[in-house]
Amino acid sequence: MPLAAKIGKVPVGCRYLAVAAVAFVCYVQTARYDFVYDDALQIVLNPRIRSFSNVGAAFTENFWGFISPHSISNYFRPLQTIIYMIAYALGGLWPAPYHWINIVMHVFASLAVLWLGLLLLSNLKASIWGAFLFAAHPMHTENVAWIAGITDIGCGLFFFLSLGAYLRARQKNSPSAMWLSCSLVAFLIALLFKEMAFTLPVVVVLLDYLIPEESTETFSAKLKRWLPFFAVFAFYSVLRMNALGVFAHRMVHIPIGAGDRFLTTIYFVGRYLQDLIAPFRGSLPFQRGFGSRPQERAGTGVLEVDTTVVYRLLCAQA
Repeated sequence: MPLAAKIGKVPVGCRYLAVAAVAFVCYVQTARYDFVYDDALQIVLNPRIRSFSNVGAAFTENFWGFISPHSISNYFRPLQTIIYMIAYALGGLWPAPYHWINIVMHVFASLAVLWLGLLLLSNLKASIWGAFLFAAHPMHTENVAWIAGITDIGCGLFFFLSLGAYLRARQKNSPSAMWLSCSLVAFLIALLFKEMAFTLPVVVVLLDYLIPEESTETFSAKLKRWLPFFAVFAFYSVLRMNALGVFAHRMVHIPIGAGDRFLTTIYFVGRYLQDLIAPFRGSLPFQRGFGSRPQERAGTGVLEVDTTVVYRLLCAQA
């Protein structure tokens, strides 16, 4: 019997365990990796993460405010600082706790994708294989292997949870107020990890039109569900502007015309789509995870897992 057919007969709990196992196996080797790139400045030389008394500053200054009170940045990501505080409390400047947090959050993000797929799709196998492919997708390598990628992992995790909770809020015979509240809280957390979560209210509106719930609702009823998301974004905007001085600084002026900007956008969108559909052009060392210490790899007897190989095997079985 093909593997895809067998998956559909596995108990629900085992499906979640299988997705968690794939996400874990693909990236467990990164727990042995060192600090790289911005980690030296964001963690090793960052005095702010060494005490929880600095939590307030994480919400009232930009992320790079620890360098200088006059620093200018568009980075308002307080939960990145708080995650670093937790990792520092666990292991100081030992890289392992920082990497383990990334690994564990990637596992939970993969589980959230499975939950969201089960809520959105009527095809059980599609939901499970979608979660498998998400868990092993090579495009996640930078975010999981590089400690600073925690912003993308956290944003994605709580984006998925917010969307899933919203779908539950729409269902009949469910405590809609509770699920909507959970969705709003998860939305705010996603924003505090990374500003890209601002797209969620738009996704919520589109979902109600493209995949409407079974019961017929009036526009005013839907509007009552949508408005709290925009209120949460307004609250986040106030926090952001208080920390940065403006919503966003114009950091670098690039002297190119509208035509060049349009063509550049088309080019990069195409490259991202290529990497999303066929992520096989990256270098093997990068896909295995950069920043590892060669002396730690040698003689450990631990299998190095290439996410591209796992992804290819899953695609072949799906």
